[in-house]
Amino acid sequence: MSPVAGIPSDVRNISGPLIITFMLGSILYGVQVLQVYIYYLSFPKDRKIIKSLVYIVFLLDTTQSAIFFRDAFTIFGAGFGDMAALRAAHLSGISVPILTGSISLIVQCFYCYQIQVISRSWILTLVIISIAITQFVSAIIEGVSIFEINNSAILQQRTLVPCTIWLVGSALCDTIIAVAMTAYLFKASSGFRGNAMITRLVRLIIETGTLTASVAIIDAVLFISVQKYPFHMIPSRCLAKLYSNTLMVILNSRTTRGSRDTASKFNHVFTSGWGQSVDIRFAHSGSSTNGGTQRTISSQGGAGEPSRSSAPRTQLESLPKLLVPLGNLNLNVENQEESPRDDVELSKKVRRDSL
Repeated sequence: MSPVAGIPSDVRNISGPLIITFMLGSILYGVQVLQVYIYYLSFPKDRKIIKSLVYIVFLLDTTQSAIFFRDAFTIFGAGFGDMAALRAAHLSGISVPILTGSISLIVQCFYCYQIQVISRSWILTLVIISIAITQFVSAIIEGVSIFEINNSAILQQRTLVPCTIWLVGSALCDTIIAVAMTAYLFKASSGFRGNAMITRLVRLIIETGTLTASVAIIDAVLFISVQKYPFHMIPSRCLAKLYSNTLMVILNSRTTRGSRDTASKFNHVFTSGWGQSVDIRFAHSGSSTNGGTQRTISSQGGAGEPSRSSAPRTQLESLPKLLVPLGNLNLNVENQEESPRDDVELSKKVRRDSL
């Protein structure tokens, strides 16, 4: 095809990344809608702070998608064939750095709270929060700069520093969260080797943290190394939706079954393998220590698999405090007799100590 006057021959390297980002953004937003719907059906009794977190992130994600659709029509509809429209920033200063920085800050603070609950370390918590706030401020600066420059051809040269701080800070924060959560989960579950639920939580945390950190690093590398074409837009415009989806993956990992009316009955069950379930409860061990009843956590496997008891209560205190914020687990067992009164009181106390 002969070139059109006024349109460069390498226009596909400029418009191609934009088209890909709009398509990927629509796909990821569809996944997010499905996950929020599953959450709505499965966990009607979650604490208000968790529900607020979910719906605020979903609202921000929806706002970003609406801006994407608006920009896509402006560039490829109303401004079709206009290179100035193709190069202009439009509303990407809001949709990419500002909204992405906001969503990442909310999700990182959520993980940070979980780390503080299980580690009781304010130093580590403050370090993570400081990095999260730094990347958020850099994202705001980047967004304001995009509006001022309004030209993707020179954007990368003019905003190299704030964008690099934003992306590298976000990747660093995600990496610290993944490492810290994994370390403290294994430490808290030292008496539960082989527990499928702990293994599943660790796997989810590593996978989700690695995903967002990797995408942020790829975005930073493309932003710095390839300045002629906007290839960095592909990961940068997907980053917010990856954060929101990974948050929902963690919350929805408390696998539920049945309708909204019966979901809360099963919200403590985690699927392990093919149909095998693992749950956590407090039970009497038959012995007492210093006049008090020693409690254990039992893991219940599939048919024919014996339940396993673990270590004394002192080794278990941190694990329920972790699992309640992450899973808001009901500390009782499906199809089992009701726990003794003191176990129920202990379960209520664990819930009060959580979110």
